[in-house]
Amino acid sequence: MRNSWIALGFLALFALVVSTYPRYADHDLAVVAVVGVLLIAGLGGILLSGYTSRRDDSDSS
Repeated sequence: MRNSWIALGFLALFALVVSTYPRYADHDLAVVAVVGVLLIAGLGGILLSGYTSRRDDSDSS
């Protein structure tokens, strides 16, 4: 269930970025910063997702 919340959070962040893109589209540094934040958030979500899955598996055995 926690993985669903991680995915929904990332999708909400992505939707926010896409909906506000016209505000910062002309500023290259802002675009690079937003892409970096999305990359870090996505990788963090993947790592957190894997960590919670392993923790849940070890509790059930």
